[in-house]
Amino acid sequence: MSKITLYIDCVSPYAFFAFHVLETYRHIWKDVEVTYVPIALGVVMKESGNRPPIVVANKGKWMHKDIQRTVKELGLGKFSSPPNFPYNSFPAMRALAALRKGENENDYLNCARALWRAGWTEHKDMSKPETFVEAFSTVIPQEKAKQYVKAGSESEAKEEILATTKKILADGAFGLPWFDVTNKQGETEHFFGNDRWVHITDFLGVEWKGLTVCQGTPNAHL
Repeated sequence: MSKITLYIDCVSPYAFFAFHVLETYRHIWKDVEVTYVPIALGVVMKESGNRPPIVVANKGKWMHKDIQRTVKELGLGKFSSPPNFPYNSFPAMRALAALRKGENENDYLNCARALWRAGWTEHKDMSKPETFVEAFSTVIPQEKAKQYVKAGSESEAKEEILATTKKILADGAFGLPWFDVTNKQGETEHFFGNDRWVHITDFLGVEWKGLTVCQGTPNAHL
């Protein structure tokens, strides 16, 4: 079976756009296994020598415009940069990594979506652990949410996230969305960007119907 692994961080709008596209297409590509893995985008940027678009004046202005164009193209609802963007998302991703180990895939994905919603739709303070608890509690019981946030603050979750982050850095990652893609022949390639779907689908030998099929899907709104 072909496989796609998308590495995610809730501070990245483009990682969410890729997540949204894959959540639509995974129901079209019946023979493609899709996995989402939390990483630390801040570490990727620092260790690769990259700079966030927001800290480059013209890139920052362009990014805000590009985000809204993409939101419209994907048929998403309200979605805009949080007031404290870019925020430190490492604690949130550590909590999500802990949750991923203890919950079923559907609840894990909905909790990941809840973190993006908290930051990019509700504009909550993503530096506060109580924000993660509140987000997770829209999907799972609050007591379990608190347990995962606590587990995320411990060394095991930190080491797990850093190990995955170092792995994709070794593969050449410099930002998100970053994909590991394996085709039916067992060949693996890496792809970057929310505008490389034609490259990915060509490599996999699957159909690409464009982005408009993502409009009006059940997950079209955060």
